Amino acid sequence: MTLTKTLIPKAKNGVGAFVFSCRKIEFNYCERSGSSYGMIKYLQNHLIPFAKINPQIEIVVTPRPSKHPIVTGTYMNLKQKQICVKNKNPDEIAEIVQLIRDNTGVSTKKRFKKPVISTTKSIRGANTSNISNDHPLWKLGHLNHVAIAVPNIDNAINFYKNILGVDQVSEAVPQPEHGVYTVFVNLGNTKIELLYPYGEKSPIQNFLEKNKNGGIHHICIEVNDVSNAVKDLLDKGIRPLDPEPKIGAHGNPVVFLHPKDCGGVLVELEQVNKKN
Repeated sequence: MTLTKTLIPKAKNGVGAFVFSCRKIEFNYCERSGSSYGMIKYLQNHLIPFAKINPQIEIVVTPRPSKHPIVTGTYMNLKQKQICVKNKNPDEIAEIVQLIRDNTGVSTKKRFKKPVISTTKSIRGANTSNISNDHPLWKLGHLNHVAIAVPNIDNAINFYKNILGVDQVSEAVPQPEHGVYTVFVNLGNTKIELLYPYGEKSPIQNFLEKNKNGGIHHICIEVNDVSNAVKDLLDKGIRPLDPEPKIGAHGNPVVFLHPKDCGGVLVELEQVNKKN
């Protein structure tokens, strides 16, 4: 079944007292791709109720053959926010659609260039809960490690341990949930993570096929709150490969940011809560 439709619900009195900046949401999917299964279920069961309670938003549904499903929001300032929802279930897609609807399409850094000071006293008092920079929701920390994909894990261990003389080189540890073996080379002020494929569907296999001798795969930077970091970065147009954090090799929540949004570099954010 092919879905191609534009829904423009009729506005009613009392609806839309709060005006959202989002003017249009477009849903693109592939009816033959397994990655669009959740999207198709969302369109069948969730889209009409969403359109009814959001009559101010134009809804467009268009096939996207042989490509992963995406949801794109267009705002009053003509800016767009696009999120890939491949392999997401309908409930996860519903949360992403809400996120797109509630977004303003404006970068918070660009909105407030100068402080606005009013000479009129307010009977409510000043509300500073959302404008203070003294206690941000998340902070960037140190460089945790540089990850290097290697075609031969034993040769790589030998190079760092016996040729360069690094004292702290771990054993190769399988990470089945991530499809890699990891070895950490501790340099004191930071670490090098050696990655070697685990299983036939390892995510670094394609990288090694293109880079026969191996090479830098990604960098990892510490944050104190990875969930808030993802929400904030999404508002600024930086896409995560998966918005849901996963547990990394150190046992901490991690998320990867799309290299196209990070200057061509795959960036991993790792939540590290350090005790004083």
